Amino acid sequence: MNPADFALDPRPIGVFDSGVGGLTVLKSLMALMPGESFVYLGDTARVPYGTKSADTVRGYSMDLARILLSKNVKMIVIACNTASVHGAKAIAEFVAPIPVIEMVAPAAAAAAAATKNNSILLMATQSTVRSAAYPAALHAINPALEISSIPTQILVALAEEGWVDGEVAENVVGRYIRSYFTTTMRPDTVILGCTHFPLLREVIARIAGDGVTLIDSGEAAARYILKNFRVRTDKSSAKTPLFFATDSVDRFAPMVERFLGHTALQGTVEQIDLMNFEIQNPSLSKAI
Repeated sequence: MNPADFALDPRPIGVFDSGVGGLTVLKSLMALMPGESFVYLGDTARVPYGTKSADTVRGYSMDLARILLSKNVKMIVIACNTASVHGAKAIAEFVAPIPVIEMVAPAAAAAAAATKNNSILLMATQSTVRSAAYPAALHAINPALEISSIPTQILVALAEEGWVDGEVAENVVGRYIRSYFTTTMRPDTVILGCTHFPLLREVIARIAGDGVTLIDSGEAAARYILKNFRVRTDKSSAKTPLFFATDSVDRFAPMVERFLGHTALQGTVEQIDLMNFEIQNPSLSKAI
């Protein structure tokens, strides 16, 4: 798709995540692109992705891309850092010419631009840290950058349980990162390399201290889209977001309300049956 023609296309933007963390990305997209419509898909039946193998994550991500294609989307945003690392290339090839936006490159560019002392801390899931995708992307921009990467998997559970402030959150975040900010060469930039982590932004900022910039990968991706695509600007053209989950919507719907502030979601959250999806949609059985 010609990026200049993007605003002429009334189809929605598709957003997927391993669960609910990608709702922070959707929030940024909706705030910066109020004229666009969105379809959000959370793989709540198979969350979390961060502890799974690369092949498993890639396969799951391809499943979600197929589902979004069935919703006639004009772009796919991979609102999950782990899926971005392991699935973006395969998805981009599969859905071409539909553009695919992942989390790593925009966040790395934003962090490299923000740092003043060339010291960056990455907080991410185990799988994202093991992949070394962020250091590779950062060093491609500036080989002089000093990058510390720390797997902070428990923060995913805290975010999903709503324990994003208070003593428990403070203690867990502090145990993970406090030591990085007690040295003279402390990082001045932190990449929130999981889309759940913006929910813990206030706690992370308090422990990191003054003068530290936090990079939200979802917000960075939204700004990348704004820079590279001419988006729809007429708010009246946007439709109410559609939400889909791969497990029961009973737990998912309240998460949408908490993350986005939506209070009238009845009828807009639907469950996708992963077991029967390919049978119901044989035209989407395109070989990878």
